Amino acid sequence: MAHQGDRNFHAGEEYLNLVPLVIDTNSEVIDDKEKFDIKKDIFMYTKFRGDQIMYIGTEVTEKCDLRSLHNYANLVSQFKDMLTTIAG
Repeated sequence: MAHQGDRNFHAGEEYLNLVPLVIDTNSEVIDDKEKFDIKKDIFMYTKFRGDQIMYIGTEVTEKCDLRSLHNYANLVSQFKDMLTTIAG
């Protein structure tokens, strides 16, 4: 069994963190005007361009810029880690 810090996804000894691919904004606190664009929904990853993750909502039909989420920088970091893990 791999230790928690080991990265051996290809050997099946580690689970892959899918948090950056599917996010729930229902718990996000809309506490400043930069966050007024954020809609409460479940969002799924569509593409990664530059350092921006693009999402589509399950119920929201208009485009939402989620870069103002309180944990957006962490989502980008986790996404890059996931790509590194998959590439092995």
